Amino acid sequence: MTSHASRANAVLYAVAAALSECPDGLTLRELSRRSNVKLSLLRYHLDRELAPYVQDTRVGPDEKPFIRLIRLKPNALSHANMKLQSIIRDVDRR
Repeated sequence: MTSHASRANAVLYAVAAALSECPDGLTLRELSRRSNVKLSLLRYHLDRELAPYVQDTRVGPDEKPFIRLIRLKPNALSHANMKLQSIIRDVDRR
């Protein structure tokens, strides 16, 4: 696995772990603090790799929302969702 891919997996794991601890969701800034991921990097992954696994509620204009509330989708960590689980398992092995 390349260094970039392993860093991306670590980010996905940190975000999934932070969201799984708070089922009601977290604001974007709070999620950044709890997962220890830079805000810009977090936005990037939420809009791409994590988009199928999270509910993203935005308050304000689409181009620049005031608040973003991020939650895991109900079955995001279920057995049917193998990609996210395999990423988490891969990071846990290290």
